[in-house]
Parts: sequence; structure tokens; C-alpha cells
Amino acid sequence: MEFKVFKGKSKLGETGIIILIFIIMWLLSLPIQVQATSVISVNNNKVIQEKFLGVNAVYHGFAYMPEEESKGMNDNYRKIEFNRVENMNLHIARTWYRPDFACGDDLMNNFDWNSVKMKAFYSWCQKMKDRNVDIAINPWWSSGTNADVWWGGQSYQWKVYLPRFSEWLSESINQLVNVRGFTNIKYVILLTEGSQGYLDTEKPSGFLSLWDWHRNIIKEVHIKLVEDNRRNLVKIVGPNNGNGGEHFEEAVLGCSNEIDILSGHNYDLHDYNAWYDEAKKMVDYAKIINKPMWFDEYGETDKNLRFSPLYGNYIAQAVAGFMNAGCATSMLWLLFDQGYPYPLDKISNKDSFYNGIHEWGTTYWLPESMEPRPSFYAFSMISKLMGGAGTKVYETTCSRDVYISASKQLDQNWSFLIVNGSNLEKDISVNLSIDINKRLYRYLYDPTLIRTNVESKIISHDKIFNKVLNNFTDTIPPKAVVIYSSINDSHKGLSVLNNINDTFKFVLSCIIVLSVILIAVVVSKIRPRS
Repeated sequence: MEFKVFKGKSKLGETGIIILIFIIMWLLSLPIQVQATSVISVNNNKVIQEKFLGVNAVYHGFAYMPEEESKGMNDNYRKIEFNRVENMNLHIARTWYRPDFACGDDLMNNFDWNSVKMKAFYSWCQKMKDRNVDIAINPWWSSGTNADVWWGGQSYQWKVYLPRFSEWLSESINQLVNVRGFTNIKYVILLTEGSQGYLDTEKPSGFLSLWDWHRNIIKEVHIKLVEDNRRNLVKIVGPNNGNGGEHFEEAVLGCSNEIDILSGHNYDLHDYNAWYDEAKKMVDYAKIINKPMWFDEYGETDKNLRFSPLYGNYIAQAVAGFMNAGCATSMLWLLFDQGYPYPLDKISNKDSFYNGIHEWGTTYWLPESMEPRPSFYAFSMISKLMGGAGTKVYETTCSRDVYISASKQLDQNWSFLIVNGSNLEKDISVNLSIDINKRLYRYLYDPTLIRTNVESKIISHDKIFNKVLNNFTDTIPPKAVVIYSSINDSHKGLSVLNNINDTFKFVLSCIIVLSVILIAVVVSKIRPRS
């Protein structure tokens, strides 16, 4: 028996064969990447941080300040801003708090606790209290001819001004906490970057360094609070040293009686490992005096990265590093773009200040745009799901470029933050040392799929893993930030597609099916001749 094609050549047959050849060539040209599964683990019977305070941020109490209002802030924008804070379950807001709010351009002026700016600050504090957000006030005080005009630029008068500063801060705590009932003000950060070399020239004469000067301020404030029976109202956090906690050891040893929580920070570190190493160094110093440690600022000075979807991954790598190093909390600089009050209300510089608006946030200055930046969706998801006060953080083991941190909240909900640090899709296998017997919901931030909108809803879950005991597996997109949590969100928020790979597989399946149909059509044009 032989087969013969019809004499009249079928155009459909020829065209189909050509198309089929092109499809096969295209499929063969696709890169085939075979990679091992990334195995990561949680030792969920070993706690590394008993008193985790959540993933937090620097968010200044400026919303009612006249300078912000003069640039367009109003009740509508404030409502949006406060709703975002509430929806992400922010736990602690660190804010600027300046003496000139109460005493104008000189610290020696009488304190006016009903001034325009104090009332503006009270209004913001109340909004935070209504949303269960604790506050860390940061009264920056340095010397010399810097922008703090209330200091007067008279560094030789420090012996007069230092007791006055301590008096102002002590009475501030009394007015804020005792008189007006803002019991959510729980922390005072003293001071700002006492280790920075660029400020050394502005220390008063007689001090060896700016840190030497700041140490005296911290001690003086502590003594005054004790004398006024207000020391129990707040915890002192410090020294807020930059450059990776420069002179951190001196702070530990020099202020062990005055500082309750050690803190330091850095910027522009490359990845999870760099953030982990930096934080672990400071955590280990804090352990010398048995104190917790905050990573009180972090971020990336490259605004192109900050404005891009990849900044969400950058933030998540840093957070995972801080948690695994044992930090009690971390504070992103900044939560939102904000308009600063005097004396920075008109400043523009290379640090992303534009006419007093500091453009470091995960959202734009609201009068400019109500859409958030892409990183908002990553940070808000992490803040919402990784827990707050009373949460415990557990020991984990990461793979080469997939990082994991784990927390269990007071209500026994588990959350696992997993960050893909690579540009490749990853198959992951998560091993737990003890069964958790939980249903886990997957929350996915995929930089390639994220789309911003004015509603700025928190990312919703897109997958469910039923009855997880001691292992679960998944495939996550390149540079993805994923949280697997037993918390079931009750809202219909932003939910990206399962992942880009699933879409690709679907398209590929369609191509294969169409190819089979095409082959069948071609074959049907061929018939046997006896």
C-alpha cells in the first residue's frame, strides 16, 4: 500500500506545515532552565525575638501643620492618609517633634502648649491613637549653626540651653501623655545621628566629638525625667547612630543606664545578606547590656529604584534581614512623601527634598497624586501580616537567593515572609520543624504585574494551602515578595494573577493544542491509493 497526496496541492496543507515548522523552531529556541528546588526552613521551636514590635516606618505628625496645608493638604487627603495607615496595621510611627512647636524661635521663650503647631500635633496624635498606632517622638537637638534656629546658633551657651531642653522635653511628655491622654506616645528617640562626622564641627567646644556631646544630652534628659517622676511614661531609644551604627559600642557602654532600646541605621546596602550582617552586628552589641535593638532607618538613596516596582523587593529583603538578625523592629524612611514644617518647609536638595516635600515615601505627596508608588503594596502587605506587639520571631535557614523570616502572633497566627532575590522564577520547598496544622493563604507582590491605583488596597490572597503541617511547596516569580499566612484577609483587595509562569504555561498549552489540530487537518488532506 502506498500513500499519495492529492494532485492539486492543498494550500492549507502547505501553509499548515510551514506554520508548524515555525512553531516547533520557536519552542526549541525557548531557553530551558532546569534548576533545583530552593529548600528553606523554619525552626519553629526556637524563638530569636520574644518581643517583636512589627514592621514600622518613619511617619511624621505633619498632616495638620500649616506648612502642609499651605501646599494643599486638606481633610480629604488626610482621610486617605490615615486610612492607609489603618489598613496596613502600622504599629509604630516615628515622628519629628521640635521645641519650636511650643516656644517659637528660641528655646528660652515661654512654652505655649496651645500654639497652632502644638494643636496640629495633638490632632495627628489623636488620629494615631484612634488607629492603635504607637508613637516615637524624635526631638532632634544638635548645636551650632544648623537649621534648628531655636538653638540660636550660640554653641557656647550649651550650659544654659541643655537644662532648658531637658525641661522642655519632660514637660512635653507631661502635656502629651498626662494632660491630653496620648498614652500611645511610648518612645522618645534621642537624638539624631550623633556619630555623623559632618556634624562634628557643630559640637560645642570642650567636647571630643558630636557623640560625646549627645551622650551628655541623653544623660541630662534621663535625669530630668527621673526627677519629674515621668521616666516610666516613655522608653528612651537611641543613639540613632548612622553609618551602620558607627560608635555603637560606645553608645552601649556609655549610656547603658539611660537608654532602654539601642538603635542605629544605614542606607544603600545591596541585599538581604548585607542588611542582615549590619543589623546582627548592632543586635549583638545591644545584647551586651541585655537591651533590644531597633533598625531605626533604612532605604535607598537612588530615587529611580525607590520609584520602581523593584523597591518593594528591596524593602522586603531588608525586613527579612532585620527580623532574622533579631531586631525588635525596623523603620522605613519614609512611609509617605510629606511636607516638612519650618525650617525645612522651602528646602530643595539632592536628598529628594523639593520645596519642602521629602520624596522618600511609598506614596506620592497626596496633593500631587493619590496613586501610591508600587512599593506601597509590598510594604503595606508586610506591615499588615507580619505581626505587631507580642509577636515572636523564629529562627530560619535561607537558600542562596531565596530568603525567609517567620513570625507567630499572640493569636497564634503564623506568617512566613519569603523573598525571591533572583531574576529567575523559583520552585520553593518550606520545611517546618514542628507541625503547625494551619491553612495558609498566599499574598503575592510580583513586581512585573503590580499596578497602582488610587484605591491603594492591600494585596489580597491569591492561593490557599489547606492543612499545612510541616512542609509546603510553591513556585514564585522572579523578584517576588510572598507572605504565606494563616490570616485570612476579609477584604477584596488587589490580587495579582497567580504568577506570570502560570499564564505562560496556559499560552503554551494552547499553542500545543492548536498545533495538534493543525497536524490533524494536514493529515486529513492525505489519503491512501490502492
